[in-house]
Amino acid sequence: QPATRPHPAHHKTRPTQSAPAGSSRAPPPSTHTPPPRPPGRTGLGAVMGSKNLKAIAVRGNRRVQVADRDPVRDTARWVARETLGEGGTHHRLHTWGTGAMVRSKQLEGHLIVHNFRDGQLDGAGNIDAIAMRDQVIDHMDRCFACSVRCKKRVKIDAPKVKVRPKYGGPEYETLAAIGTNTGVTDIMAVCKGNEMLNYLGMDSISAGATIAWAMEMDEMGRLRDFNEDGQSLEFGSAQDLLDLIEKIAYRDGIGDLLAEGALRAARAIGGDAEDYVVHVKGLEVAMHDPRAMKDMRDNYPITPTGGDHTGAGLKRTSVRNTVGLCQFLDYDDTKALELLNAVTGWDMTPEELHETFERGLTMARLFNLREGMTAQDDRLPERLHQPIRQGPLSDYRLPREEVRTYVQGYYRDRGWDPDHGLPYTDTLEHLGFDAADADLGDLVAERPDPLPVGALPYTLELESTAGHEE
Repeated sequence: QPATRPHPAHHKTRPTQSAPAGSSRAPPPSTHTPPPRPPGRTGLGAVMGSKNLKAIAVRGNRRVQVADRDPVRDTARWVARETLGEGGTHHRLHTWGTGAMVRSKQLEGHLIVHNFRDGQLDGAGNIDAIAMRDQVIDHMDRCFACSVRCKKRVKIDAPKVKVRPKYGGPEYETLAAIGTNTGVTDIMAVCKGNEMLNYLGMDSISAGATIAWAMEMDEMGRLRDFNEDGQSLEFGSAQDLLDLIEKIAYRDGIGDLLAEGALRAARAIGGDAEDYVVHVKGLEVAMHDPRAMKDMRDNYPITPTGGDHTGAGLKRTSVRNTVGLCQFLDYDDTKALELLNAVTGWDMTPEELHETFERGLTMARLFNLREGMTAQDDRLPERLHQPIRQGPLSDYRLPREEVRTYVQGYYRDRGWDPDHGLPYTDTLEHLGFDAADADLGDLVAERPDPLPVGALPYTLELESTAGHEE
């Protein structure tokens, strides 16, 4: 990053760059904005690395103009003055960050443990939000101009472990992915692992999920022929975790097998190894268990990008991704639309906002169909249809039929064929596509019965509630 700011006058330059893992295309490599802001999921860093593109830097000197400042200012004041105190909507997020979920999921029995095999872990309290506050947090930080300040900055200056605040600190997803999912409850090791992932440029969810899968495979004796350097892969070993992070980033030893994620590694091993990979559409599932969380049960199978807990499959998350609003703050669709119109000067209606959501999803669906995905990819992996081995949910099994029935209903709501998920031509026409001109061919279907005059081809939802929240 210093190379993108060669002169003191360039202090406002903001780069995004491909870190070392991008060049080796290790599990979804992130791009790096100024630490600690690496957007890691889906592997944009690999795209940059494959093109030998190291960084993109931008600099400007004008203020962003807002059409109507009052709604934006009023919302910011409401968040700062009325939601952060004891009992306020954002108090827990403001005080603890997302790490508070370690304790709540442990109590409820759906903490992500041992490659989604167990729901509770002895020692999980060693890396929860309270332990973080008491032992390693230097200060709380924020995204630009946000008063909630839910981001952690960690500092450790122990004789054998040093962690720098500039690389942030682990939030819930990372605490679970490289902590409880791998069985590691050493707070210093998890913080060091977070720092390594950030400076090496790797997505913590996919890296942690891949390592947890490898640990289970090693436990089953399935990696003997692929682990020539004898790297230990033991659940609960902090040293193994840190060794594997570095080996994956540089494709060293067994890291070469794991560097493109758990699914490709499982296919290289063969046999039933793929049954133990917790993924949707090739993307390792985030640290929220759909066996216990209905929103995730609804979200993972149909999200265009796969196992993404903040993906675009459901309206709440899709609208916030499109508009550019935080997924955690308590904005309903009315507030999101008010802010969008205030910033842009538009006069968009709720119906138009919903149509934008439908158009984006249908475009993503057509893209996935063109790339060879089918309705068979809109499902949960084998592991998530098995009971959680340990905890109060150990007697529950999620039926495959329940997921398939939901997915077919979702297709109908989008104006797609319920059996294959192919968009109907009248849906495309309503959304402004010309199926013939676009040469969509067998990617679309004809609706068996014509719509009534004036009827929408999709289900209109003016106020969405389903989707990820803190």
